[in-house]
Amino acid sequence: MQHHELIDGHYRLVRRMGHHWLVQDERTHLPGLMMPLDDFADIRVVRWLEKIWHPGLPRVLDQVSDGEHPSHIVLDYLPGQCLSDFLSTRRRCRPTRLLPIIRQAARLLQFLHEASDPPLMHLDLKPEHWIMLPSGELGLIDFQTALFHEPDSGPTGREKQRLTLVYAAPERMAGHPCPASDLFALALMCLQYLTRRPPEYCRNHAPNDLLPAQQAALADLLSRCLADDPANRPATISVFIAALDAVIESQARGYPLRERCSEWMKQAGQSVRAFIPVHPDTSGRPERSDTPSSSSATRICVWQEAELACELASVWSRRTDVLLIDFDLGDPRCAAYLQPLPSRHQPNCIEAGSVLQRQTAEETSVLLQILREADDQCDICLTVTSGMPQDAAACIGLLTADLIIMPIKGDLIHWQSCRRQVQHLASVGLVSDQRIYYVLFPYQAQRELCTDSVRRLTHDQLAGTISDCPERDRHRGSHRPYWTRMIRRNRQEYGRLIDYLEQQLQRGRSERHASG
Repeated sequence: MQHHELIDGHYRLVRRMGHHWLVQDERTHLPGLMMPLDDFADIRVVRWLEKIWHPGLPRVLDQVSDGEHPSHIVLDYLPGQCLSDFLSTRRRCRPTRLLPIIRQAARLLQFLHEASDPPLMHLDLKPEHWIMLPSGELGLIDFQTALFHEPDSGPTGREKQRLTLVYAAPERMAGHPCPASDLFALALMCLQYLTRRPPEYCRNHAPNDLLPAQQAALADLLSRCLADDPANRPATISVFIAALDAVIESQARGYPLRERCSEWMKQAGQSVRAFIPVHPDTSGRPERSDTPSSSSATRICVWQEAELACELASVWSRRTDVLLIDFDLGDPRCAAYLQPLPSRHQPNCIEAGSVLQRQTAEETSVLLQILREADDQCDICLTVTSGMPQDAAACIGLLTADLIIMPIKGDLIHWQSCRRQVQHLASVGLVSDQRIYYVLFPYQAQRELCTDSVRRLTHDQLAGTISDCPERDRHRGSHRPYWTRMIRRNRQEYGRLIDYLEQQLQRGRSERHASG
């Protein structure tokens, strides 16, 4: 094979990547990774990768053979940075930084082990095979050595193919791998980056000797995972995740809310795209007591406009404590199940879907934990959600909101589109007209309907207007967002909007008190 050669009529060779080729599909112009079919220790793994779907796994797209070359397969190309490069840019890897990444990796292994019967073992886990995707999630590549766990079948002679000795568990090197072999490699990688020691060194020293005393619980967990006998390791990857969660929680105790929520966010993976504590200027505000409050934080959901939410939070935080959570993620897992995949209804895909659903339920509990903690630690909790939510996170943002702010344009077509969205979500019980207030954002008075007309359209539910200005456009895409340098007119408009919202919140409390 040569550079720019066309394979099977539509796969253009772009460049070599180790033993494989990066290709471009001339029909779709999408990248892929081409590798020989004979590279795989078990051909059933290729068939499994054809049927399965997961955002962190490469899916087999095609099998090609043009007569001149042996059979090759084309897989999804996972863009991003390998974990070895991603972590090498940081001089120290604190547990608060590393453990959420390890947890993501463990959840992906959980998917491999539970989404097939018998369990699929990767058996070549090392930092170079973990990819930090642009979404912030981990991907896992290079399944050539992967095998299904069949302990009664005996060694096949291919268990040691392309074996990376330094990360291999003892039973793996002996030709008798098991799912616990993957856990051994993951724990060794964790210890390597916690200590900044080579993996060879970490294999020959007990974690309790390498980690400080305050990390004793983590050291004990890693010691169990690195036991020579796989029977002495955690029984399953799910058991390991539960133990790791306990370590993360114990380390989080005593952290400020800002740091604790940041760690929960990393655990939640794709369920929270951004978590932003907003406290730019606390001068003139009364000190907040550390004693948990008996009243809940006010929860306000901003509908599909993160820019408005950030600007509102920056002004509101001058009066009180504000947390801003972005639930607008457009979950790719949900999108994949909604589009027609040819193998979507095969048994393997149904099993994979059940694993993803269970993992999503775990992530949802993390989001609810963040909201519960916010009740004790802040006065205002702002959430941002998509206009047509298709995941649990967005639904939580809408269902738990005391008020919902919907930014609109001052024209009839946009208003009709917004009303259809509201009516659809109201029909499934996610929103009600009484909780929705509208904001003209960004408002161009010269081109759009006057505020009186919009107020009539919204049945007097117009909460305020935020004027458009050239400064906002100049700050888009810059390293300093507009809310850090907001002009005075916009600050005054946000101040009036906050006054209006506080009045509506107070009125709602009074009505509930009178009816209760």
